Amino acid sequence: PRGGTRENTEGSNSEGGSTPASNLASQPSQPQQNSQPQGQPQEQVCNRRLRAQSSQERKRRFRTMSTFVKGSCNHIACTSAEMVAKQLGDISPLVIHGSTGVGKSHLAEAIWCDAKRRNQRSRVLYLSSEQYTTYFLEALRGHGLPAFRRKYRQADLLILDDIQFFAGKQATLVEFAYTLDELSRNNRQVILTSDRPPSQLTKLGPEIINRLGAGLVCQMKPIDSPTMEQISRRWASERNIAVPQELHNFLAQKITGDARQLSGVLNRLHATSKATGQRISQGMAEE
Repeated sequence: PRGGTRENTEGSNSEGGSTPASNLASQPSQPQQNSQPQGQPQEQVCNRRLRAQSSQERKRRFRTMSTFVKGSCNHIACTSAEMVAKQLGDISPLVIHGSTGVGKSHLAEAIWCDAKRRNQRSRVLYLSSEQYTTYFLEALRGHGLPAFRRKYRQADLLILDDIQFFAGKQATLVEFAYTLDELSRNNRQVILTSDRPPSQLTKLGPEIINRLGAGLVCQMKPIDSPTMEQISRRWASERNIAVPQELHNFLAQKITGDARQLSGVLNRLHATSKATGQRISQGMAEE
């Protein structure tokens, strides 16, 4: 958006009472309260916040492709991620969608790691859509939009998790649309994750949906039993949990679709074993 946008357009996911996205770009700026420390220009304050955000991203521990368990449920998405990571900008945006616990964030983090490994100086950004919205509003309130836009529109790789969070947030959607266009014009890579395919993200608006469909859309299906069994074996080994071999198959048959449930079960079995002094068994798992 070239002009100012009104901060009160950002609210819940409900669209009731919100300003149409097509009108936001031309709306005049509203007076803002000057809340920065006296004597410090607001843009300097916003620049420091953006640098702090980058520092938080560097401290985060990202998962890698080597720890991602491949199976028939995620084969296409995994292959697409590897293909995109090798040649950033060729196919953009890449949209990975699926239900909770199927590994979308893990795959996105793995692409981040691969991009940094290939080029340490590349500008690679990873954040949730909620964080993007929060940072955008902070920049909007503090007159820090130029610094915000420089950071996200000049990235070599921008990864946004859970874009369904943008639903109904009209000012953020307008900003995001311009960012997508700018990155696309400069052959930069965008990777997005969502809990449903773009065609079902109706509250993002047709313009955003069309942009997403122009790239590559991949589904990650609920985790099947063979893949879940491999995940169980890997996690038990990584966490030093003594799980009988036959129990991995039992857990994979009982827990379907969501790997986070499996993680919770393994943690409970480990805690119960430590508390009771008993070995982990199928009987313990059935309890």
